[in-house]
Amino acid sequence: MALAQGTVLLPTRRACRAVQDAFLRAADGRALLLPRLVPLGDLDAEELILGDDDLAADLGAGELPPAMPPLRRQLLLGRLIQHWGRVRGQPPSEDQAVRLAGELTRLLDQVETEGLDLSRLDALVPDKYSEHWQISLKFLAILTEQWPAIQAAEGCIGPAERRRRLLDAQAAAWTRQPPREPVIAAGSTGSIPATAALLKVVATLPAGMVILPGLDQTVDPDLWTAVGEDPVHPQHALARLLARLDIAPGDVAAWPTDGVAETLVGRAHIVNLALRPAAATGDWRSLAETEDRGALAAALAGVQRIDCPGPGEEAAVIALLLREALCVPDCRAALVTPDRGLARRVAAALRRWDLAVDDSAGVPLADTPPGTFLRLTAEAVAGGLAPLPLLAALKHPLAAGGTSPAEFRARVRALETRALRGPRPGPGFAGLRRALGRMDRNDTIGRWLRDLEK
Repeated sequence: MALAQGTVLLPTRRACRAVQDAFLRAADGRALLLPRLVPLGDLDAEELILGDDDLAADLGAGELPPAMPPLRRQLLLGRLIQHWGRVRGQPPSEDQAVRLAGELTRLLDQVETEGLDLSRLDALVPDKYSEHWQISLKFLAILTEQWPAIQAAEGCIGPAERRRRLLDAQAAAWTRQPPREPVIAAGSTGSIPATAALLKVVATLPAGMVILPGLDQTVDPDLWTAVGEDPVHPQHALARLLARLDIAPGDVAAWPTDGVAETLVGRAHIVNLALRPAAATGDWRSLAETEDRGALAAALAGVQRIDCPGPGEEAAVIALLLREALCVPDCRAALVTPDRGLARRVAAALRRWDLAVDDSAGVPLADTPPGTFLRLTAEAVAGGLAPLPLLAALKHPLAAGGTSPAEFRARVRALETRALRGPRPGPGFAGLRRALGRMDRNDTIGRWLRDLEK
């Protein structure tokens, strides 16, 4: 029962699911009342204000405006961009407007995440210094002048703005009335200012704890300063967070480790050495004298490098390693890769052994059966109904042309036999009709082809 009184703040909903699984493994499958698991990256107002009257008051009894759906926001901005282009006499196409709208949504999210506004955008660059900037300012007037009115009419706010307000309200409520129950923030680097402010509040709570992921506690102060000044360094967000908390990396208590975890700590140390800021890479030459070679070798125990002649062999080797993990009791394995093609090839190789893997990135829309069908259809039309792309589209399982699949397949086979074998037909449906030759009104393939063209 005491466990259920605690709250654990985690970066994402996927992290919440991972912690649920970890509790299940730790309890050997027994039923548990888990603590509240709250994803900071996807907050729910109703979940936060549950049982918190102060927070409900801060949010207007939970009446915080909803977040505008991302697709609707992008399309509304695309409409404004098209209007702006028509006024200038250079209207963009629909796809250009939608792409530009996507860039504007990213800019909006960045501004709202940082808690800024665009009211003084015109003061960034003096008028006389940049003619191109003045054109950009006129374009960004879409956000400064027109977009606020549309958001108000929709009764919505941006998702980043809503998340920021929720985080600020939670921090204010816990500052006024600190909870006595355990509150643990784990896995977040505080890269979002509102999240960093909430982590600072959690660190001061009577039973609060902040668990930092992968913090380099062995770094010297000068190098840590360089990390804080390097926005692309992986530890940059942690450096900013610790500066906000006014503590040094060495002041953070180390998580208790056992013999297995010591290897992971050693590997983390190697990664930190490899990812030093550019200003400190000159120290790499002296690592052989300053580092414990035995400790480095122990940290790299079990690490393999496998060179493969091609992507097919690479996927096969990875699939074999993952399959081998099934033979080891209590062994867990995961493939971490930014290469979506490699991930799909490995998943396909594992299916040969009837092994289904959980791909955290999901299935791209273009690779689903409907997406594949639409792509094949578009390729056939764009290619002037050339035989290969046309047959690829017509033989897709979802292609039926409004008739029964069996009847449609028979018509496709007849079309292939009569028009698509031999010399290539001319482009389009007119070329197919010419390849079929003279057809009377009762010709079944001719009528079907006319229906298919419609």
